[in-house]
Amino acid sequence: MQRGKFMIIDGPSGSGKSALIGALCQELTARDKTYLFIAEHHDPRCHTEEIARAQKEKRDDAYIASLFIQARKTYYADIVSPMLAHGTLVIANRGELSTLAYQTRDHTTTIAELYARHRELHIPAPDHAIITLCHPEISYARQVARHDVREAHEKKLSGKFSHAESHEDAMNTIKQITSRYEEVVNFLQGIGIETTVIHTDQLSLVDEVAMVMKIIDQEE
Repeated sequence: MQRGKFMIIDGPSGSGKSALIGALCQELTARDKTYLFIAEHHDPRCHTEEIARAQKEKRDDAYIASLFIQARKTYYADIVSPMLAHGTLVIANRGELSTLAYQTRDHTTTIAELYARHRELHIPAPDHAIITLCHPEISYARQVARHDVREAHEKKLSGKFSHAESHEDAMNTIKQITSRYEEVVNFLQGIGIETTVIHTDQLSLVDEVAMVMKIIDQEE
């Protein structure tokens, strides 16, 4: 049996990956495609209490990355690798690429070191990486809107939004994360992993889905 393909869709918060993934899954279902969708950040087996505690305590990136990778090792061995072995397309919302981007900001570890650690633990590398990017101002506006909707729903507030950071600080953070993802793209392309960057502020959602479906069709 031919091994299934593994695709990670990742990018900074507010870059449009969730909208793309939602529309992509609808399209795959409409075409009766068999696939497994995973989202580590919504699964307690991957986003453990130990990781949350380490983040709250502001432990260094190398340590937090080690926790993510160890949790990922078990999750992939139990869930992802068996599905790939059975020929199933696996699509991940975030995952290893987030670790490569977010957990290298304080320079206690590197993209290359974290990539190598994943392979040492036999965590499958993506066959194709999709990175969503957009202008930082658009990312910021999307995150503000999302926060407004969540607060209105959860706290019954209307038209009230409190920023944890100033606009300038938030923009600097977004620019830093965007830069880290651009470095991840360069690294992946440099080692031969098929990587596609989708600028979600330049394409319609329909066109974005069409791009990814073309990749999936070509790799079947």
